[in-house]
Amino acid sequence: MTVDSSKMEGNASSKDADGVIDDSAKIEAEEEEEELEFSSINFSPAPQGRSKPKRPSMFVTSESFLNDSQPHLLEESYHPGNTPFYSPPKQRQRWGDKRVLPRVNWGDLFFDLFFVAGTYNVSYILVTDPSATGFLYFMATFLASMYLWSAKTFFDGTFIVDDDIVHKVLEVGFLTAMGSVIVHIRTADILSHPADYVDMFALSLSLLLSNFITLIRQVEIGITGIGQEDILKMVSYRNSRDVMITVLLQLAATIIAGLDYYNNSGDDSHRLLAVGAGGSANHIPIILTLAGPV
Repeated sequence: MTVDSSKMEGNASSKDADGVIDDSAKIEAEEEEEELEFSSINFSPAPQGRSKPKRPSMFVTSESFLNDSQPHLLEESYHPGNTPFYSPPKQRQRWGDKRVLPRVNWGDLFFDLFFVAGTYNVSYILVTDPSATGFLYFMATFLASMYLWSAKTFFDGTFIVDDDIVHKVLEVGFLTAMGSVIVHIRTADILSHPADYVDMFALSLSLLLSNFITLIRQVEIGITGIGQEDILKMVSYRNSRDVMITVLLQLAATIIAGLDYYNNSGDDSHRLLAVGAGGSANHIPIILTLAGPV
């Protein structure tokens, strides 16, 4: 449908009895043209073949994984009412991409509070014994705690897991062991006498359990991890090798401290006088503890 321009021009040039130009016909013609242009716009839905842009996930933040070829990487890690026994960890973003940190949740904040108390206990070692021995115990407990912190934050920042039973058990076990580590970080006078105080044995055992759970997570990455399979296997092998060395050293420290304590557990009077008398100290467990993260 077209508008007759000659008719519009004729109407536009018409005058009334007083000689004033009448623009009403011209305005009506322009409105008619606008209605025709509006009706010609295609409001039909987009073709089915064209994919709609996906809403960025709160867990998967790298654009390189927001595609249809890997839809499993777009799943969020919490599904109310659906608690599987086990689900594999999923890679958040590709290696080499610009690092994007995940959203901080309440679990992360709770985990950080462990290290607030740990920092106080570790620093108190130097306060009570600002000597070479105190520095040795300070460095060993500090590096052992930081090693576990970095391993956990690496896993949480690189992978997401569903709300499954296996990972819940691992998380509770790790936090329990870490809590025991923090509680048993005592002064150098106490930790250097594993035959007289249980703290060195308890600290070594707690570190052993924490590192063992860390080892399970690293092995899991290479076996069941979803993402860049070749890189995941390489990272899993490298990290598992390092953690395995730490586990073996910590196992040796636990055995030595445990033998010292339980072989001397019946002599209560010796335990009460050990620190005051500056009795035999055993620094081997703390040296093994320091050698692990180093």
